[in-house]
Amino acid sequence: MIDMNALTIEQKILQTKVARIEKGKKLTDKPGAAFFFGEIITEPDDAGLDELRNYVEEVYEEADIPPLITSDFENGCGSMVKGLTQLPYLMGLGAANDPKLAYDYGKVTALEARSIGANWSFSPVAD
Repeated sequence: MIDMNALTIEQKILQTKVARIEKGKKLTDKPGAAFFFGEIITEPDDAGLDELRNYVEEVYEEADIPPLITSDFENGCGSMVKGLTQLPYLMGLGAANDPKLAYDYGKVTALEARSIGANWSFSPVAD
């Protein structure tokens, strides 16, 4: 976890510099954050997920400070990254009226996000 109090003003500003991760493209400058989209990983196999993990690792290596890695995971990570679990829309989860199911929904999303290097999720609808 990033201790925001330990960062300088310049480092905090750098975190607002978001790099869009694009399949097959190298980073051109040092990001403070990275947002990835479903189109970057289209193959639902381990090779595609490994490619994403390697790319996120590159973002970490290139960044001067620990970057924020994020995406829209409202319907689980599979809505943005093929090969991970796509979950029902949140309206369906709310209609189930089941706190344990809601907890498990969030937990599987968090675990899968972490497995690909993401440390911030724009869900539910946080962006």
